[in-house]
Amino acid sequence: MRLAFTKMHGLGNDFIVFDVQRPEQVPSATTLRRLADRRTGIGFDQALVLEPPRRAGSDVYYRIFNADGSEVEQCGNGARCIARLVASRAAVRDRALSMDSPGGLVNARLRPDGLVSVAMGVPDFAPRSLPFEAERESPSYRRARSSSAPCRSAIHMP
Repeated sequence: MRLAFTKMHGLGNDFIVFDVQRPEQVPSATTLRRLADRRTGIGFDQALVLEPPRRAGSDVYYRIFNADGSEVEQCGNGARCIARLVASRAAVRDRALSMDSPGGLVNARLRPDGLVSVAMGVPDFAPRSLPFEAERESPSYRRARSSSAPCRSAIHMP
């Protein structure tokens, strides 16, 4: 199977970008996992899939898949790469772009210094919005673990 793609990177994340005209053209989770392998595939952190706009006034509809094939709602660095690619294809230099995704609309702008900025909105850390159970919002949470291996995570929004 031949797949046309673009390879991009943004602030330490690398992406593979596919253009599809119909949702059924999106590579399967198995294909994405194979392609993500850095030893035998292309290697990438996330796959960005560009589809025709679904909402009036937007420039593109996009989806994001992790290297394990699972779909996620949003990625700031990925959105910046998408904005750069869409703008370069349309020869846009200084115009806001409206990009639609499963996570909602993201507004992007190519800045005069060549950088891309995206308005990601305000993160929602309320327990009901996160994939875990908690009785109420708290400055910290205890997590029961079945192993002694350390577990760390971070959110980085430059």
